[in-house]
Amino acid sequence: MLTPEQTVQEILDKRPWMVGISASAQDNITATFEVVGLLRKNGYMGHITIGGHFPTYEHEKILTHVPGIDSVVRGEGEITVVELAEYVKDGKPLDDVKGITFRNRFGEIVVNPDRPLVEDLDTLPLPHRDTIGILLEKNRRISMLASRGCYARCSFCSIQTFFNWRPRRVRKVEHVVREMLQLYKKYGVRKFKFVDDLFIDPSKKSRDWILSFCEKIKKAGMNDLNLWLQVRAVCVREDIFLALKEIGLKKIFLGLESGHADSLKRYQKDITPEQNVEAVRILKKVGIPEISIGMMPFEPEVSLEGMKENIEFLKKLGTFDIRDVTGKFKPYSGTSLTEKLLAEGRIKRKNWYDLGDYDFTDPRVGQLYHMVMSYFGHAKPSLKHIYQMDYRMRKIEGRVMQPGLNSEESEYKESYLALRRDIERFIQDHGEMMLQLVEGTIEAIESGMTPSMEQEWMRKSEKKFHQAEQLTIPLFERISVLESQLGLVKKEPHSLHVAEVKVLLNQNSKSLE
Repeated sequence: MLTPEQTVQEILDKRPWMVGISASAQDNITATFEVVGLLRKNGYMGHITIGGHFPTYEHEKILTHVPGIDSVVRGEGEITVVELAEYVKDGKPLDDVKGITFRNRFGEIVVNPDRPLVEDLDTLPLPHRDTIGILLEKNRRISMLASRGCYARCSFCSIQTFFNWRPRRVRKVEHVVREMLQLYKKYGVRKFKFVDDLFIDPSKKSRDWILSFCEKIKKAGMNDLNLWLQVRAVCVREDIFLALKEIGLKKIFLGLESGHADSLKRYQKDITPEQNVEAVRILKKVGIPEISIGMMPFEPEVSLEGMKENIEFLKKLGTFDIRDVTGKFKPYSGTSLTEKLLAEGRIKRKNWYDLGDYDFTDPRVGQLYHMVMSYFGHAKPSLKHIYQMDYRMRKIEGRVMQPGLNSEESEYKESYLALRRDIERFIQDHGEMMLQLVEGTIEAIESGMTPSMEQEWMRKSEKKFHQAEQLTIPLFERISVLESQLGLVKKEPHSLHVAEVKVLLNQNSKSLE
């Protein structure tokens, strides 16, 4: 990942007459503003435009407070940004470009009419895959898009407002399969990640689309795929996921959010905790190898009793990691829950673009969250090791999970699969460790947490997660052995090797003494 300074230098070296920045994540908007400021400071005089979810909702504020930005592309940008570029290049006034907000030559902010959404997604040109080689070298999944939008009305999500509450739009099956086949044949792509807001909806039409998609994938001869997609729990049906597993579905992200019925109502999920559990049960029965869930147990109105229900819910699922125990609703711009909290004066922000925070209605939940975040801080070193192991394991996977391996390579594959299972077990144990800490902390708060008790829990957390770090050493050693056997001994950026892990752990041990 480039630093803001490196990004600016690359732009200045290419000397473009227009710079477009995609800035959907509100969490990282400060880095975007930093890049813009550095560009102007270093003499860049071209047009700078910005787009994405956050800029769409805060377009006027951005142009008011960030003088280096000339325009904001609102909503879908494919058609708008091309038209904007043509107008800028020709030096024409921007008043007729639909879907933008801009600063005119008098310094006034002008909000042009919205641009209608693209009715037929298949009319858009295919993405320019100029960075695909870098992604394939790192054994990353290649992004695909089969649809836009979502039928649901979740209060924590901004998808509906971004698309003006339009129905979900879906590409034709033939076009999606054809694009995949081109990537399959031209670049050897096998791992695809569908970045749709929602890959399946509950309708019969959507079910028929999925079954047709699976049949056409098989007819195209793509019989060694590795697919990733995300869905809502209410959309999980056994027949659909059996068909998807047959064509290579390996990983699924399931947005569950909470195991507490009242929280689900406030989130407007239109689902029950029992339905969430049933969805995970079906996916396990079908045999989907990786089930990743999204959880936000901490929300403004949740009670301590509600948090206890979340703990029991995660135990029942048996599928979670540390982030699912610590997840919290974030007040992103464009969501109805954020608007509600703003109207109530509950969101505290340092500045207009800050994500902000809020107090929980139940102060005991606030105390719990404060302690959980301290535990999370103790867990960060071992979490970092998990990410580093995952990075290196992806490189190994790219070598040993190919068809047509010889006998020696097949042995490496078995070693890889055994190591992958042990790493997954460690990740699960890591999450359960946090779950136990949170459960015990809730009981302590209910009985009247004293400052000395709080310090004792902090020491207990620090000790537990330090022990977890120690358990990563043999896993790193096994990764290093496999890398050596496969000729992958070149040190990759951002990856720790065994000697470095031991040094780091020794340093941490001294800090605990």
